[in-house]
Amino acid sequence: MKLIKVKLGTFFIYCVSDAINPSMFLDRFLRTETQADKGRGGLKLLSTDGKLFACRKYMHGGLARALTKDLFFTEKRAINELEIMLYLKENNFPVVEPSGILVGEDFPFKKPHLITMFEENVGDLLEFIKVSTRKQRLRAIRDLARFLWRLENLGVYHPDLHLRNVLVKNDGRLIFLDFDKACRKDISRKDMESMIWRLNRFAEKWEQR
Repeated sequence: MKLIKVKLGTFFIYCVSDAINPSMFLDRFLRTETQADKGRGGLKLLSTDGKLFACRKYMHGGLARALTKDLFFTEKRAINELEIMLYLKENNFPVVEPSGILVGEDFPFKKPHLITMFEENVGDLLEFIKVSTRKQRLRAIRDLARFLWRLENLGVYHPDLHLRNVLVKNDGRLIFLDFDKACRKDISRKDMESMIWRLNRFAEKWEQR
């Protein structure tokens, strides 16, 4: 799907088709407070044209975060995630609706954000497992395994997949979000084992808590 690039002052927006109105979206973005407790870099929830969007800021991880924080030389990381989510959506894989990218320019750096539709009336898979019945848990785990197999067949490797990045709708259906640092490649057995062990480490850490 073709991305439309629109420049607005020191910002520019890559739009997925007509998913958002760039100038209206930027106005709402600048007026909206960041919810610091939502993810590593925080999240802005904003409404335009009767639609509710989530705008997630990219942050560096590890030791570099203290120095570089949200500053990048390019928006390549954000474009990569958007393209992967569009590819998954086009192949009927359940991801949150990708809508575009917003990038603030702070020469020579850029501050990229991913824009998706906000999913309402959902909870993450970790919380669902804590409160659900045994039958509901088994169904969710079965569906998660099935979607991991789908990722393998679609050739998408996700190095940081965990239970908080899988949402559960009221009817039990799963929706995936956050494909930062994922990539398309020929998936090997080692890749699949790595993804599964990453899930396992996350689950064990929360079980200990």
